[in-house]
Amino acid sequence: AELGYVVNAAARNLRAKSSRTIGIVNPDMANPFFGGLTRLMTLEAQKMGYDTLVFDSYESQESEDRIIDKLIGYNVDAIILSVISNDH
Repeated sequence: AELGYVVNAAARNLRAKSSRTIGIVNPDMANPFFGGLTRLMTLEAQKMGYDTLVFDSYESQESEDRIIDKLIGYNVDAIILSVISNDH
């Protein structure tokens, strides 16, 4: 970092076969419950050496599906999906 070098995360992920990234999808980040839950999940992930990508689906199934597809494309190691109802 001293010389301005930045690790190419995509190249590192290909070599390691792991992105060391977890995707988190919540239905309503404005809800204090989900905001607090996301904070705890992010802190625990960081302790274990993982980065997190956090998304708000705004309680929309269509948005949730699009986010999940995007996270799969990012080759995340895991997806944590929080939902409000059992309709999904």
